[in-house]
Amino acid sequence: MLKLSISAAATRSAATRASAATPRSIQVSAIRPASSASKPAVHNASSPGSSSGRWFLPVTAIVAAGAAYKYYQQSEPIVIDTAATEIPAGVDIDSILYAQSSITTLASASNVSPAGLRLDSCTVGSNNPSEDRIAALSLGPTSQLFIVADGHGGGQCAQIVVDHIAPYIAQELKNRGAVSTVTNGSWWWPTASPATTASSADRSQLVTESISAAFERLDSDIINGAFMAPAPKISKASLADAEAHQQAFNASIASAVAGSCTLVALVDGQDLFVSCAGDSKAILGSRNEDGSFEAIDLSVENRPDHPEERERILGEHPGEDPNMLVGVRPNYDDAVRVLQYIAISRALGDAFLKWPITTAQSLPEPLVTKKTVPHCVTPPYVTATPLTTHRRITASKDLFMILCSDGLTDELSSKEAVSIVHGFMRVAQAVEKGTNRVWGKDPLTHQKGWVLDRDDNAAACLVRNAFGGKDDAVSRILSVEYPDSRDVRDDVSVQVVFFRGDASNDGVHVDTLVEDARLGASRFPVKRGLDSVNLSLAQQKVAQLPKWIQWLEASKSAK
Repeated sequence: MLKLSISAAATRSAATRASAATPRSIQVSAIRPASSASKPAVHNASSPGSSSGRWFLPVTAIVAAGAAYKYYQQSEPIVIDTAATEIPAGVDIDSILYAQSSITTLASASNVSPAGLRLDSCTVGSNNPSEDRIAALSLGPTSQLFIVADGHGGGQCAQIVVDHIAPYIAQELKNRGAVSTVTNGSWWWPTASPATTASSADRSQLVTESISAAFERLDSDIINGAFMAPAPKISKASLADAEAHQQAFNASIASAVAGSCTLVALVDGQDLFVSCAGDSKAILGSRNEDGSFEAIDLSVENRPDHPEERERILGEHPGEDPNMLVGVRPNYDDAVRVLQYIAISRALGDAFLKWPITTAQSLPEPLVTKKTVPHCVTPPYVTATPLTTHRRITASKDLFMILCSDGLTDELSSKEAVSIVHGFMRVAQAVEKGTNRVWGKDPLTHQKGWVLDRDDNAAACLVRNAFGGKDDAVSRILSVEYPDSRDVRDDVSVQVVFFRGDASNDGVHVDTLVEDARLGASRFPVKRGLDSVNLSLAQQKVAQLPKWIQWLEASKSAK
C-alpha cells in the first residue's frame, strides 16, 4: 500500500538489497513494497551483465515473451527526498487521468431494463505498457457485462480475457439452454419470476455454472496455446528456417505463461452476478434511508492467505510440504504465496503452474516454465475457476458498483472508495444530503480531505484520490517514470457502474448523472451504449502448443 506521507522514509527488504548498492533518491511522497503481492516472486538472484545490480531480470523470461515479459526486483534501498516539496514540472495530471478514461451512457433513466444507467471508466498505467485491461459489452436488451483483467507477467493474457470472456460466457449460457437468439444478434435468457423461488434458484445456479465453465474453457485454450501463432508443419523448409520459427514460438508463448486476475460483473435486469479469479474487487455502494452509504464487498480476493483457499490448496496436494505450498518466501517479503512464488490462488493463464510435467519437460530451455518454480511437482497449483456471488439489485438502495484492479484497493478500502463516489454524486447533485447527522455529512470525506470537485468521471475521481487527491501528492506519484514507477504505484483500472435507482426516492437523482454526461461531451467523449457480444469469438479453437512441441522436437533432432 502506498504511504502517502512525504515525511515517510521507507527502505527495501534486506533480502532485496545489494549490500554494495548505492542508495538512490526518488523525489516522491510515496513508496510501496518491492513486489506487488499478486505478482510472481522472482527466483533469480543476480542479473549477468548488469553493472549496477539495480534490477534483476530472469534471462528465461526474455526468451519466453520478449522485452514485455519482465519481473523486476529492486535490489537497493529507496530514500525519500523530503526536501522535494514543489510540484514536479511537466506533470499534466488531468491529461494522464483522462488519457484512457471514458463515460458511457447505458440506458435512459426511465428504461425498465437493464439496471446499469451510466459507466465511468479509467485506467492509469505504471508498467509500460500497462498490463491492465477493461471492457464492457451488451449481452442483449436486459444484460450488461463488465470486465476487469489485471495482467501479470505481461498484458497478453489480460488482452485475450477482455476480448473473449464475454462471448465464452454467452456460449456457455446458450449450451445450457439459458439463451435464445433474438433480432440483430442480441442474446438474452428468461428472467425467473420472483414468486417462483425454485426457478430463481435454478436460474442462479445455471448462470453461475455457465460463468465458471467459461472461465475454465478460456483458460484451457490459453494454456494449451489456442492463441499462439500457428505451429509450422514439419518439413525441410520449416526446419531450415528454424531460427525464425523459434522466435515466433518464443514471442507467442507469452500468451500462455502470462497471467490475468479476472473480474466479471453480469447485470441482468435486477440480478447481479460477480465472478472473480484473482485479487481484483467489486464493491456495491448502497444508500440507507438516513442518507448514509454502506460499502458491500461483492467479491472475495482469491489469495492463499485466506483460510478457505489455503485449505483447498493443501487438500489438492497431499503429502507436499505445507509451508512450501502456501508460505512466505524467505528473505523476500511478507506476502503468503503459492509455492512461495505467486500471491494469488486463482487466475487465468500462468501456464507454468498448470502444465503437466510432461508438457514442461518437452519445452526448450531457457523458458519460463515449472522448471523455474521449485517444488512444482503436481500441477495445477492455481485454478481459473472463479468464486461467484449473486444478489438482487434493490432499486431504492443500490446506487452504484465499483469494479477495480488491486492497484486501487491497495490504496483505498472499500469504505473509502464508496465514500469518494458518494461525495462525487453529492457534487453532481445526484444525491441529497442525508438526514443522519453523521453519515449525512459524510465525515469520512471531510476527515480524509478527498478532492471531489475536479472530475466529471467517477472512476478518474477514485484514481485521483487513491494517488493522494491534492495536486502536489498526485503530481509526485505520476512524475515517477517506469520502471521506478512500480515502486510507487501499480497499474490501476476502475469501472463505476451507476444503477438506475428508484424514481420515487426524492433523495436520489441518478438521471442527473446521465444529463451531466451529455453536457460534458464538449470536453471529453461520451459513448452511447455498449457494443454487442461477438459470439463467433467463442468458436472452437485449435490447441497449438502440442503441434509446436512436435515441431520443436523435430527441429532439435535435425540439428
